Amino acid sequence: MSSGKPLERATLAAMRDAAAKFLVQFPQQPAGQQLAREEPLSVQSGVDTAANVLIEAVPIEEAGAQEEAAAPPTPPPAAAPGAVPAKPPASPADPPKPPGA
Repeated sequence: MSSGKPLERATLAAMRDAAAKFLVQFPQQPAGQQLAREEPLSVQSGVDTAANVLIEAVPIEEAGAQEEAAAPPTPPPAAAPGAVPAKPPASPADPPKPPGA
């Protein structure tokens, strides 16, 4: 990925598009009205942000993960008798052969 002007232009375009989407979807909200007047948005004082809030990490426990680790591997299913012929069938053009020939 490159940096510099192309990345800066893409970032500005993404921010513009996000603001336009917000304005279209929420025109009656105070933030939408500020955007419509081309006023900058700012965080109000006293509002919790990621900088002043402790986010606790929670472990992810997948159901069945321990059961799968303890279970022995399942062998592949055996082929059913007659499912794979031992030799290809004779074509209709081949004459039948007598037994023992």
